[in-house]
Amino acid sequence: MKARSLALGVALSTLAATSPLAQIAAGAEGDPLTDAARFLLGELDAQAGERGYLGVHLGDGASIAEVVPNSPAAEAGLEVGDRILAVGDRRVSGTDELLRWMASFDAGTEVRLLVERAGWRRTFAIELKRRSELEVRADADGLRALRAEIERLRAELAELEAKLREAQQGAGAK
Repeated sequence: MKARSLALGVALSTLAATSPLAQIAAGAEGDPLTDAARFLLGELDAQAGERGYLGVHLGDGASIAEVVPNSPAAEAGLEVGDRILAVGDRRVSGTDELLRWMASFDAGTEVRLLVERAGWRRTFAIELKRRSELEVRADADGLRALRAEIERLRAELAELEAKLREAQQGAGAK
């Protein structure tokens, strides 16, 4: 069976986009039912920004296929191949059930995940974050790295310019 990768913390609007509500929202402008559907989809979008984000992509059987760098999952030490067995005292029967439970937690909530790794079990206490918080942090990290690279290139350029001047002076002296 082909492993499917699903992100915990998927915005509700993504789920809603394929729903009957989205089909109604695509109706005629000015229709009260269409307007109500559009309003509800907007509310779902706004609420999705407050949902807790763990930062993993899942494969079959609630196993972790990818851990998002700098995410709560990464900071807690979750690894690719870990299998999530329970959220709090709720046993996980599969990926879909895990996604439904995780979608019910707000950012700032601490969740306890029972994880199986290489034959042993461990409970991780993880505080969920807003996905937007992580994106801002990732942008700041990327900006710092970019600035460091610019400084490195400036130093390399200055060194090359000095060598060029020396070569030109040497050629002019002959």
